[in-house]
Amino acid sequence: NDSSCDMNFKRKPLINDVSKSVRDQLTGLVSFNDHLALFETINVVVRKDFIENVIKSQKVILLSGGGSGHEPSHTGLIGNGLITAAVFGNIFASPPANLILAAIRELATSYPTAPILMIVPNYTGDRLNFGLAQEKALNEGFKVDSFVFGEDAAFGDKKSKAGKRGLAGIFFIHKLAGAMANQGKSLDEIKAKLDMYASKIATISISSSACTIPGVGLSFTLPKDKLEIGLGIHGEKGSTQIDHCSATSVVEQIMPYLIEHVDFIKNRLCIDQYSMIPIALLINNLGGLSWMEVNIISKEVVNYLSQRQFKIERTFCGSFVTSFDMAGVSVSIMMLNQESLYLLDEPCSSICFSKNESLTYKYNSSFLLPTIQQMKSKPTFKPLKWFVGHEKKFFDCTKAACLILIENEKLLNQLDSESGDSDCGSTLTAGAKLILSKVSSGQLETSFIQMADQLENVMGGSSGALYSLFFTGADNYIKNTQFKDDLSSNVSIWIQTLQSATHLVSKYSYAQVGDRTMIDTLHAVVMALKKSQSLPLPEILNQVIEASKEAADQTAFMKPRVGRASYSDSEAVNKPDPGAYAVHLWMKAICQQLK
Repeated sequence: NDSSCDMNFKRKPLINDVSKSVRDQLTGLVSFNDHLALFETINVVVRKDFIENVIKSQKVILLSGGGSGHEPSHTGLIGNGLITAAVFGNIFASPPANLILAAIRELATSYPTAPILMIVPNYTGDRLNFGLAQEKALNEGFKVDSFVFGEDAAFGDKKSKAGKRGLAGIFFIHKLAGAMANQGKSLDEIKAKLDMYASKIATISISSSACTIPGVGLSFTLPKDKLEIGLGIHGEKGSTQIDHCSATSVVEQIMPYLIEHVDFIKNRLCIDQYSMIPIALLINNLGGLSWMEVNIISKEVVNYLSQRQFKIERTFCGSFVTSFDMAGVSVSIMMLNQESLYLLDEPCSSICFSKNESLTYKYNSSFLLPTIQQMKSKPTFKPLKWFVGHEKKFFDCTKAACLILIENEKLLNQLDSESGDSDCGSTLTAGAKLILSKVSSGQLETSFIQMADQLENVMGGSSGALYSLFFTGADNYIKNTQFKDDLSSNVSIWIQTLQSATHLVSKYSYAQVGDRTMIDTLHAVVMALKKSQSLPLPEILNQVIEASKEAADQTAFMKPRVGRASYSDSEAVNKPDPGAYAVHLWMKAICQQLK
């Protein structure tokens, strides 16, 4: 049966339990590497000597991470001269913000002022969750910042506000950042240099198969006589398919993606010849390719670049950022200068890469670290003083917003089926039901930050992070601003509060007006409030309802420009964006309650 040999068959993974696989693999990895430690109750791996050789030495802490399934990333680059720690989500899922925040607390538990730079691969879920964790950490007094990195060359000059996806080129970022941190550079200095270096890196990938995701199966179906170019690391399909061909032909078809990026930089720097641009070359096995195949691809890549007079200064080949068992490879180029070449050559030691240093390879019999922050009591949420005397109005509006979302669960799921996972309504309903239960049991304070915390935990994913950011932004304005007037009826206060909330969502989602998101409806509400604030309250509320409905409906004619859908070439769908329409629904419910 030919199908038994088809690369698209579902291989059964050698694991115990999918739900425990992340913890199991981290335990196995750390037990074989004596320089690493694993926190007792959270999926965070750290270099064992981080207190002595990072914090007490007053060096910047480098925290990275993302979803699991990309092993040996990011643990493979934890060590001296590289990153300090990494936090891990479930398979192909961003770590939730509360886990990232727990990692920040643990790393700086004895030294709250220790600077932490988070290196974040550019995917929407990672940006949102690392961003939310950053906002919470800043509110707790930690010194933390983030650097978002993406270098995917698959889409060429196509502009997406989501930016380029983060691929194996993050190896260079980890190495450069680690070298600078070891030199004692400040957080601001490291981030500024990474901004400059990141634009010099590009990656393209190709595969003869999808990957087999434990508990799910194949990430997509690829005909056995085809190759996929431009894949993401979460099993996403690429930008194009080609016929299966020789290694020489494969390289001839993928390298122009990288040359296009090099040409852009070359022209910007007014450089005529490729020979004047020293480069570092990274060949990355995506997980399932034999090393014979990888070595042959490596040979062809070097031949291709040598024929064009490129000056190859450094070469790296191995498994750095994988996609489970995907039978593919990615090729990364970094254009170098004297400084970045020096940083690549700085001493370091890790599982994936060591320079002038070596690991002991002793059995790690004692690798668990106590999780200090877990011993802290649950957070307490104080009611905002501006709602004193208006508690009933606050809770009535909250209940109305929750009920309308629950009533429209099916509609929102249907809208989401056009370009998402068909679960927007279900996700929002889960959050609404939790908030309703808190109101009914008297456990909800008049606190936006409590709403942020509750929704993040129960909703999860991008929606949980977006709404948590929204309420965090609202809380940031309300708690830090002095008001003389009655909060419940002063329209200018709510304009500023909504703007603060919307700004924080936009900051980490990259969404702006016109991108087919909840931002479109929120912006329309703010503009309606500004336009009508001198009118009687009932007229203001009517205008808000009308403006929010019109803005949500208009998203039906927009093409998505952020998130996963922005990388596709699909035309705009004919139904409103579910996130934008959900904002209209709960905004309408609140306005009707206030009439």
